[in-house]
Amino acid sequence: MIKIKVCGVTTRRDALLAEAYGADIIGMVFAGSPRRVSVETARKISRALSPFTLKAGIFVDAPEAYVKNTAKRAGLDIVQLHGNESAAYIKRLGPLIVIKAVRVEDAKAARAAAG
Repeated sequence: MIKIKVCGVTTRRDALLAEAYGADIIGMVFAGSPRRVSVETARKISRALSPFTLKAGIFVDAPEAYVKNTAKRAGLDIVQLHGNESAAYIKRLGPLIVIKAVRVEDAKAARAAAG
């Protein structure tokens, strides 16, 4: 089944609009970005959405405690990691759903990413 994720959402209004148009997942950025949101803003966005819409937080090489605390406080279901996080780091994130972005720069990296 295909899921639609709208990422970089910064306002409650935009999140509700994306949800109304069928987004399954709303992504909020917690890494260095012009679209970065505070935990408080993310919590307000999460609380406005249906319980059937998943809430994702995007992180890059963030301390594990920060990711866990932010996920809890902001009401996230998913963490999406875009840095150099290890498999052990990912495993310690516990019951959260984790999406790990992998940079593929050449054929060797593509084979390694494929497992």
